[in-house]
This record gives sequence, structure tokens and C-alpha cells, in this order.
Amino acid sequence: MAGVNAYHFDQDESRKELARMIILHEYPLSIVDHIGFRRYSTSLQPLFKMVCRNTIKKDITSIYDHEREKSIHEIEKNRSRIAITTDMWNSQNKKRGFMVVTAHFIDDFWRLQSRVMRFIYVPSPHTKEVLSDVLLQTLLEWSIDRKLSTMTVDNCSTNDVVINIILDKLQRSTLVMRGSMLHMRCAAHVLNLIVQDGLNVIGSCIEKVRESVGFLTGSTKRRQRFTDTARQLHVECTKELALDCKTRWNSTYLMLSTAIEYRDVFFRLSQRESSYKCIPKEEEWEMTSSICERLALFYKVTELFSEKFDCYWNVIHGVMAVATILDPRHKIELLEYYFPLIYGDEAENEIQRVRDTCYEMIRDYTSGRMGREGLSSVVDGIEANTFQNILDDSDDEEESGVTTLGESETYS
Repeated sequence: MAGVNAYHFDQDESRKELARMIILHEYPLSIVDHIGFRRYSTSLQPLFKMVCRNTIKKDITSIYDHEREKSIHEIEKNRSRIAITTDMWNSQNKKRGFMVVTAHFIDDFWRLQSRVMRFIYVPSPHTKEVLSDVLLQTLLEWSIDRKLSTMTVDNCSTNDVVINIILDKLQRSTLVMRGSMLHMRCAAHVLNLIVQDGLNVIGSCIEKVRESVGFLTGSTKRRQRFTDTARQLHVECTKELALDCKTRWNSTYLMLSTAIEYRDVFFRLSQRESSYKCIPKEEEWEMTSSICERLALFYKVTELFSEKFDCYWNVIHGVMAVATILDPRHKIELLEYYFPLIYGDEAENEIQRVRDTCYEMIRDYTSGRMGREGLSSVVDGIEANTFQNILDDSDDEEESGVTTLGESETYS
């Protein structure tokens, strides 16, 4: 009873919790106007005065502003570089374009952190000038234009130009290797392009399945008829039909794989619905099933698509290789094992390119161009043979008096 008697109702705190609930579960602002919700809230705490949707909107905006300032301060005080990922999204109802920009960094406790910096409406047309301006303004607002490591974007020609425009407006001396490592192509998007090439083989089949799904899920009445027909045919409706996103191969695969399970239902409905005229033919169903089987094994047979990966690997392998070398478990020996498998006769040239990249990055840090002047006192004057020891983890470390990165307990 003592705990109950000590309770003190706080209207402002309850309003904050209501706003947090709406944010967390993505409820509509109109929930505060729902009679059922108001009655439920009153039954819990009659003293709580329900707010209107404009008030709760202000509360949510206030929470956003507070969290934004916290994130800006956290990124500002963080000493590591910031990696940026960005993409464009279209809302399904109004077909409006939005850009999302996310920052990724390692904090002082070596934990990966991610923060959504902006989710902003971008009016049409989405030209390279418009996209680059929105992205650059975000970098400047958050004061990370001098702390960038990489920017990951979809692998398309427009984004190539966008990155070049941004590079021209940034101070290159503050970037890793003067910006040569800034542009990263999204691996997920490259994978999507690869699979989309394969899906083009059954393009007409996919379109018929897509039209069928759209037709049969277009109204509550048709959905119910679909469910009733499946029950009559003793087909379990364990999966729900859903339209795909044409640019996402995995959503197309899910749509196809689900539709295949209901092919008998589609056929029966085509006999009963005179307006349903887009059903795939028998041979088209067979081809779709064959493609879906291969897509299910896609991750296990990526070697079949290795040529397509050249457009991705050739651009970013420098960053990945440097990261591998800095890992004390691997160092350059791992590259010496895998590069001959990837590049064949050109392996030695590629390994040398990675070595040169490491040297150039070390020169960047020791010069203080990237704002890490403190590091120069640690490695200033180290000669090329010492760099070689760091890359190779050679047996001469004890003689040279140098401990490789990751093995010294006192290195900071």
C-alpha cells in the first residue's frame, strides 16, 4: 500500500509516454481522437486530460528535436570517421519521393552505432543537382563533411554523378586519400541487379502473376472469394498474397513463390470470374516454378554471377582489403591466398595496389591532413620496411622494436 500511496500523477510525463508510444508503434496521430482509446485511457487514469492531434504532433516534434540534438552532439564528440548510407524511397499512397540519410560510426567503446540523420521529402524532379544538394546540406547541418569515410549509394549512373558533384564541393584534403575511397556501391543493390537480369527471362510470366495478385487482392470481396475457393480445393491459406516491389528481387521472389502454391486457386477463379483474364498459362507456371527454385538457392550459387560482381569489387576492394590487413588475425597473407583465385595472373599487381593504398593512407594520417595530428607522433619517421612489417607480420618485429597493430597492450 505504501507504493500505491506514494504514486503521483504527472500529466506532462503521461503526454510524453503517449507520444513515445505513437512513435514506437507508428500509430496514426488520429488515435487520440478515437472514442475507444479515449475511454480506455480514462479508465486507467481519470485525471489524464487527453490531447488533440495537433498537440501530440508538437510533442512528437519536440522529442525529435531533443533526440536530434543528442545525436548531433554524440557524432560531434566522436573521434572516429563517419560512414554514410543513403537511398531514395517513394511513398505508396501519394508516390512522393523521400531521401533517408544514415550515419554509421564506431564509438569510444568500439561499438557500431547508426543514426538516421534525415528522412526528408525531395520534390520532383530528382535530378543529380537536386539529390546532391539535399545530401550535401545534410552533411553540413550535422558538421560531418570533414569526418567522412565513405558514402554508400545504389549502383546507378545518377549516383555516380551525385558523388562527383559532392566531391567537388568538399575539402578533399580532409577525406581519406583525398576522396578516392569515398564512393561505395551498395552490395545489396548490385545483387538485386544481378537477379533482375535473371528474372527478365520470365518477364511476361512475372507480369501475369503480378496482375493476378493485384486483381485478386484489389478488394475485400475478391480476397474473401479467394479464401473460400482455396478452402473448397483444400489448399491451406498459410501465406498471404502480396504485391511485390518491382525493384526488390526478394519481394518478387516471395510474391512468385506464394502464388505458385495457389496456382490451382488461380485456375479455378479464372473459370468463375469472367473479368479475370491475366492468369499465366501452364507452361508459364512451370517456368516460374523453375526460376523460383534457383532463386531459393541463390546465396549458395553466387559463383555463377561472379562476372557481374566485377563492377562492384573493382571499385571497393581497396577498402575491404585494407580492413583485412589491419585485422591482426589475417594481414596480407589472406590477400595472397584469395587474390590469385580472383584475379589469376593479375593477382600480384592487385596485391601491390593494395600495398600502395595502405602506404598512402598512412601518409594521409601522418601528414595530419585528416585531422589526426596526434597519430603522427606515434608513427612519424617510420620507414617503409616498418610498414612492411605491419602488413606482413614478419619475424623481424622483435629485432626492429616494432609491435604490429593489434598485438601491443600499450598501443593506443
